Amino acid sequence: MNELQKLHAKQMRDAEKLYPPVISAILENLEDGDSVAVAVNKGFKSASYEAELSDITVGNTISASGFGLGEQLTLNLNLAPDYYLFTHFANGVNLSDTIHRGEAQKAVKGVLNDYFKFKGNAQELTKKLTNINKFPNVDIPKELSELVRLSRGVGITKDSRVFQSQVNKAYASIRKLDARKVTQTRDLKAAYTKLIDTVQSGAPAQIDKALDYAFNKKVNYINSSIARTEFKRAYDMSINRQIEEDSLAVGFVWVLSPAHPRIDYCDLLADIGFFKKGTDADSHVNCLCSKIIVYEMPKGGSYTKEKAINYIDGLSERDRKSIVGAKHSKYKKDYEKGLDKNGFNITKSPRMTSKSVINNN
Repeated sequence: MNELQKLHAKQMRDAEKLYPPVISAILENLEDGDSVAVAVNKGFKSASYEAELSDITVGNTISASGFGLGEQLTLNLNLAPDYYLFTHFANGVNLSDTIHRGEAQKAVKGVLNDYFKFKGNAQELTKKLTNINKFPNVDIPKELSELVRLSRGVGITKDSRVFQSQVNKAYASIRKLDARKVTQTRDLKAAYTKLIDTVQSGAPAQIDKALDYAFNKKVNYINSSIARTEFKRAYDMSINRQIEEDSLAVGFVWVLSPAHPRIDYCDLLADIGFFKKGTDADSHVNCLCSKIIVYEMPKGGSYTKEKAINYIDGLSERDRKSIVGAKHSKYKKDYEKGLDKNGFNITKSPRMTSKSVINNN
């Protein structure tokens, strides 16, 4: 595990501590009758999620820069936070925008909306059933209406005696449809049965599970992606500054992360070797690979586009697809277009940590 991976693990531990207060606030808002959108927005705001995540991420991003600068240079910690908050990172988006554009909120809203749409929204299902065209004169039996009302009550669980008693009454009401002079049909019974089953599945404990899923899967992934990408970009910028400041440095080599999951253009950067001073390779999103400064020009020389094309040509078709995409993997003449389309870029103007955030400059 390299230093960037350790820092990423710390970031995720710290970020996950922010989740429980947000989940509790969202649940309270839902119980108060707020819509999903309102409940989620208010929950994130009341828990100060964005501000606290910003502080954690900026602090760790500064640490990532320290790994790149090494012992020769140190950051001015008074200037660094603002610099890393507003410097443009991956895909032209700065760290502040990345955190505050509401991606986490969107993820939670999506999960909850899906939950209520398909599993627990008894009220919406009730509306649909009361407006079925084939049963224009059918009213929802009062036993089912009461069950829906109980399901929306605070503190009522599907295991409670009151709730289960009402479930039994609701099922009994279906069996008495003929006695109420309502035309008994298989479709109508099935619709009422679905309503009862839906109400039972809509207990607060189930909503809790939906929220836990949203945070543990969706929000966690968003936070992980922010952390990986911004740490690596800050680290790269600082390495570039160190190379620039070191008169003996001639360039760098790319080193794959120990946790590198599958072949991508990082393998290309690592295998074709040396990059001379004054050039840089853009990291892809979620990259945690690192660089090592080189002080002697290697025998193989520095990176060229021809080396990259020949390297790709020597791979299996499956691995070529991973680097240049399936559309551009068949013919050698298409490799360069595939690299460009996938965001691969070797630049002669490497981005560097500003001298204004380095002490004594």
